[in-house]
Amino acid sequence: MSEERVAPAKQEEKKQPMKATVVNCSALNVRNKPSKDAIILDRFIKGLEVRVLSWNPKGWARVSNGRVSGFCMAEYLERKDDV
Repeated sequence: MSEERVAPAKQEEKKQPMKATVVNCSALNVRNKPSKDAIILDRFIKGLEVRVLSWNPKGWARVSNGRVSGFCMAEYLERKDDV
């Protein structure tokens, strides 16, 4: 891919300080909207450090790995202490 895909932010999202996180499952789907039915943009593998751009109260996080930005289920992310 030559350009970064960016999913639009939803109004119900709560902005938090950007925190580095680690995916704690074997492969995490990153989607274009905060929905299990949304298009999969990419898959982040276990151990990959990502940036959390915002947290959604419905259990979704908007994340970026520097190449792809999208939404994933927040329960599969582990916060890191040193950002």
